[in-house]
Amino acid sequence: MTRGKIALLHLETVPGAIDRNRYVIVEAIKHAAAIDAQWI
Repeated sequence: MTRGKIALLHLETVPGAIDRNRYVIVEAIKHAAAIDAQWI
């Protein structure tokens, strides 16, 4: 069985703040990719 890394994103989104929320999500995904997560 192979092992993989899963990144759990705990995001604090703000209703209506689309640009901010998009930035938070993109940065979280970049971080997950930087630590070689196979699943987000």
